[in-house]
Amino acid sequence: MTPSIDDQAAQGLRQLNNPKDEPTGHFTGRCMRCGSQDLWDDNTAYGCNCCGGFWCGIEPRLVPDSSQPTPNAELGDDPQPTTGDNNHG
Repeated sequence: MTPSIDDQAAQGLRQLNNPKDEPTGHFTGRCMRCGSQDLWDDNTAYGCNCCGGFWCGIEPRLVPDSSQPTPNAELGDDPQPTTGDNNHG
């Protein structure tokens, strides 16, 4: 797969990949980042061969590039698991 490009570069590819401004995003056959129709998929995820976008899950979300620090990681925010019971009776 092509290495991920930043969002600004992906937006720059939209005019080239989708000159008629057709719908993009989940279930359209076009990448929501760059408008390309060059997508791959399997039973758990799909992605774009043009910009490197990668989505997975029942409600598809863009999976961040693991080589880039996430904003929460930089701030030291580490979600803690919740414990205790939810029974208020």
